Amino acid sequence: SRRALAAIEAGRRIPDDLALIGGDDILLASQVTPPLTTFSVPKYDIGTNAARLLSKRMDGDLTYREYLFDEELIERGSAP
Repeated sequence: SRRALAAIEAGRRIPDDLALIGGDDILLASQVTPPLTTFSVPKYDIGTNAARLLSKRMDGDLTYREYLFDEELIERGSAP
């Protein structure tokens, strides 16, 4: 990211001076130096529930619903 590059250009060392954590564990996260610590979310489950909620809303059901999803921390080299 631009922020990480700016930190490196300013002489900061990752993870010694600055810890970085990204979201949504994309393939590139494991291929940069240092590998990016990130978290993974269940995209399929989120999408499925969003589609169900949209369908209910379109049918007039305005009931408030809250969905909680498990995330997974993928520890790599960018955070201690």
